Amino acid sequence: MPVADLNGDGRPDFVALISQEHETVVAFLNEGNGRFRKETIYEAPHPAYGSTGIQLVDLDGDGRLDVLYTNGDVFDDNILKPYHGIHWLQNKGVFPFEDHLLTSMQGVHRAVAADFQGTGRRDLVAVSLLPASVFPQRRKMNLDSVIYLEQTAPGKFVRHSLESVTCDHATCVVGAWDGDGRSHLAIGNACLFDQDRVTCSLTLWKNLGTPKRRQRKTD
Repeated sequence: MPVADLNGDGRPDFVALISQEHETVVAFLNEGNGRFRKETIYEAPHPAYGSTGIQLVDLDGDGRLDVLYTNGDVFDDNILKPYHGIHWLQNKGVFPFEDHLLTSMQGVHRAVAADFQGTGRRDLVAVSLLPASVFPQRRKMNLDSVIYLEQTAPGKFVRHSLESVTCDHATCVVGAWDGDGRSHLAIGNACLFDQDRVTCSLTLWKNLGTPKRRQRKTD
């Protein structure tokens, strides 16, 4: 439930992602004196949509906070879903927000936005969680495990695959963790499935800067 001033009135609001059959993104707008008004930002088309995460971020640079939303939970029935993906819920000043599917990604568990290239535009990185013990077909299908969505113009994204097959990533976060001023990536790897021999680990992806999109992964 991220906290932010969603409507620009100077008071902190908060946004909640409600999953498990309800599958909605809801804003609680702070009206002062402990009172909050509930508004629906987004409602999924059906109760098996598999919501996994949100981030509040101004994706198109218009000064309004949008919602970056992912749906990729497969653990209710262990079935790959063609409708799983990464959505931009665009804030146009009214509720609900406008839904834009940026790209499909089976098993997507987390997406984060940051200015990785120093262009002033927010790009996206997303990771997926499809353990091999449950989804052995991930290798044959060459499913993406880490992708990069480059924002080439406001609201326009180009997809790049950074890693495939090893879909063992439960979450990711961006930060300038080595002091060079660039946005780097840390990925948390799942340890819930012993038969995969996946250990609890953190993988660091270092942004090397120019030339564009060079990445280096270290354990």
